[in-house]
Amino acid sequence: MLRNIAPGHYDVDRGAWITDRDGSTRAYRSTDNLVDPSWIGLPPSIVIDEMKRAGLQYDFDRGSGVVLHMLAGLAIDGRLGLTAIGRNVDEASHIYDAATEIVADCAR
Repeated sequence: MLRNIAPGHYDVDRGAWITDRDGSTRAYRSTDNLVDPSWIGLPPSIVIDEMKRAGLQYDFDRGSGVVLHMLAGLAIDGRLGLTAIGRNVDEASHIYDAATEIVADCAR
């Protein structure tokens, strides 16, 4: 995912992903197994809209944000995937945590 939306290369010496765009670093936190039975039947459009409303959707200009995937799993077993991309590990984790809270709030 990172390679496709933030093109660049892995710098072995620095242990970091370096973007082609401006040479800055990126990090990600991702899962394809974020699941909660209370999310069963949650419409993907609501989750997408709430991510946008919170300003968490991936922004190509900033080079950070959330990419949602496997949203069809919400109808089956309350499962989805998400990849949070930030300029460093802390930012990626913060985005990830905020995104999981938004999904939980959508189900309430």
